[in-house]
Amino acid sequence: MAEAGTAGIASVEKLMRHYSAHGVSFIRRDQEMGWGLRTTFLSYDYGDEPSLPKA
Repeated sequence: MAEAGTAGIASVEKLMRHYSAHGVSFIRRDQEMGWGLRTTFLSYDYGDEPSLPKA
């Protein structure tokens, strides 16, 4: 429902608290750019595939 835009504000706030507790920061939109996300749990650039450890 959140992705479809039909969730209530309480549900959206609950999702935001959950994600924030797990390393996701929400970046407010400004006049040039829309909303965004920042993570602390990814160690590679967006779009790059992480290398798998060799067995």
